[in-house]
Amino acid sequence: PTEPHRTLGAWIDGVEGQQTAFKILLQKSQQFARAIATSSIARRAARRAYHNIYLPSLSYSLATTSLKKNKLKKVESSAIAVLLQKWGTTDVHQQKWYLDQWID
Repeated sequence: PTEPHRTLGAWIDGVEGQQTAFKILLQKSQQFARAIATSSIARRAARRAYHNIYLPSLSYSLATTSLKKNKLKKVESSAIAVLLQKWGTTDVHQQKWYLDQWID
């Protein structure tokens, strides 16, 4: 039983240290970031998409994994950077601060 398997939305991986869960979460985050970046949605719609689509798609899986802080930041960084730009925040220091506050 060394192959990862999906149980109720979470990827259980006994050998590789949650690598499969990390890859799946990273793909979801990058896909969301790409969809937001290429869309013409307004600031409020981007905020709604973050709260109603993005967070629910990751929250259950995150609660069942034991990913380290640096991997969580990597998962979040692409989506957060795009969202902050849509919300009108383009300063790199503010983006870093947001990530540090969110993943603590």
